[in-house]
Amino acid sequence: MKNQTVEWFVELVGSQKRRLIVSMILAVIYALLTIVPYLIIYQMIDGFVNGTITGTKEVWYWVLAAGSALVAKMAFQLLSGLLSHKAAFQLLFELRQKLVDSVGRLTLGESNKQASATVKKIIADDVDKVETFIAHHMPDMAAAIVMPIVATLALFYIDWRLALLAILPLPIAIFLQVKMFKGFNQRVERYYQVVGDLHICIVDFVKSIQVVKAFNIKVSSYQKYRQAVAAHHELVTNWLLDTKTPAALFKLSLELGFIFILPVSVWLHAEGSLSLPTLFVFMLLGVGLMQPLYNLVEFGGMFSEMLKGVESIQRFCTHKPQQEGDSLQAVVSTDICFDQVSFTHDGATDKTLDEVSFVAEQGRITAIVGPSGAGKTTIAQLIPRFFDNQSGSIRIGGVPVQQFPLNQLMSLVSFVFQDVFIFEQSIADNIRMGNEALSLAEVESAAIAACAHEFIQEMPDGYQTIVKQGSLSGGQAQRIAIARALAKNSPILILDEATAYADARNEVRIQQAISRLMRGRTVLVIAHRLNTLTQVDKIVVIQDGRNVSQGTHTQLLAECELYQAMWNAHQRTKQWRMTEKQLTQQSELYLVGKETC
Repeated sequence: MKNQTVEWFVELVGSQKRRLIVSMILAVIYALLTIVPYLIIYQMIDGFVNGTITGTKEVWYWVLAAGSALVAKMAFQLLSGLLSHKAAFQLLFELRQKLVDSVGRLTLGESNKQASATVKKIIADDVDKVETFIAHHMPDMAAAIVMPIVATLALFYIDWRLALLAILPLPIAIFLQVKMFKGFNQRVERYYQVVGDLHICIVDFVKSIQVVKAFNIKVSSYQKYRQAVAAHHELVTNWLLDTKTPAALFKLSLELGFIFILPVSVWLHAEGSLSLPTLFVFMLLGVGLMQPLYNLVEFGGMFSEMLKGVESIQRFCTHKPQQEGDSLQAVVSTDICFDQVSFTHDGATDKTLDEVSFVAEQGRITAIVGPSGAGKTTIAQLIPRFFDNQSGSIRIGGVPVQQFPLNQLMSLVSFVFQDVFIFEQSIADNIRMGNEALSLAEVESAAIAACAHEFIQEMPDGYQTIVKQGSLSGGQAQRIAIARALAKNSPILILDEATAYADARNEVRIQQAISRLMRGRTVLVIAHRLNTLTQVDKIVVIQDGRNVSQGTHTQLLAECELYQAMWNAHQRTKQWRMTEKQLTQQSELYLVGKETC
């Protein structure tokens, strides 16, 4: 899997290959220019000792050369950074675009599997690590590899004996590095899992803040969050404790060159077999020869972490898209036919739907009713292929829904769900979402038909007022959703508890808007308030994933025991009232309970 991830990463950066190669070459050049001042110091000391530098002119020549090398180093470093950042930002854009496209291709079932915190971590954190590695670490890594090799060759050219001493710590450092990285991949994998769980817990805690405050829950008492923090703390602490000794010894081993070089070089100089300039250059250059190895270790750790993130990105981007039809289908009618349809949610042991069959005819209203959890909403979600049924067939106008291209299928269906999402943009743009080509006049017409025009006009900027999730009341949001469905003007309409959150006044307005929306369409209604369904053309009764009966309201009252029970329960709730005596008794019980607590 790791090799596949590396190959995918190499393929990903292929579009910016030229910029990255040039950036790394420039990084190697500026790294080599770092050595130049040391070599100049060597030449100057040699000149002073041997008498070849006799005046200030020669000194200024070498100072100018060293200054030029430093200026050139900064220029190459700047150019290298500009190129690597330009490549990284372009890849950042392409990668996030690819991820967002992948999110759009997910089915609702697959989307529900992905926690929002996990998606956020992939799109934001993991992609940022890729950007950081490409923009900063790739050029530095090239420099860290080449510079010690060139410096070692230069030192061997100057004096092979001291050069051997300079690289003597290398085997020790490599041995300690191996000890330090023992089990590294497993730890990184575990670390990513723990951090992912921690992100999910934090997001869940923030999302549920209303419940947290209502029940006075503290962060410390939120068990799932505490466990995630404890797991993260334990993993990081154990990791540091396990690697602290080899890490400290590794860092120390890189400084051993000074201990080896100093006494030997002084002894050789005293013996007359080592010149003073050579001693100085080894004190300056040879002592720090192993330092880039420490940078390489850091880069190796960063690369492994980045690669783990790339693995998550790859898995997300290469997820198999939902199969769809290749060509547009001729739609003769918009009758919806369920024929022996069965469906089971992922991870469930029992079937959500079991051989459900019915026909929702064009131009008529078909209602789906049943107890909570019977599978009513799942029926609605299978029509636009939010999920795919495992057996049986769902047809629109005689064509199986799997044969439609997804864009065509979505264009045929409008939805008004009980949970309405309002995007953070203008009201007009929220309504236009069903049809981007709408003019403002057409948007207003849709809002008027949805009984939303009046409250929109009262907003500070009318239709240009910026709204977001939670800024509108439940009834207002529902009417915006109905206006959105009207604007889309699709031949199939699915209403899932469209008046669930509305008060009595708003419910009347929403019902008026829905009645306009229903005209001439194939309408599928899911509702618990049975009094709103007495005039529909057909009612399908669902229980435990099976359709137990279907017919008109009158027929079902006479023939279906479940529908009779539901209707009677609904009528009792409408007639339910508390007498003054019952209110007094309830108040007394509340006071007794309060005193007891």
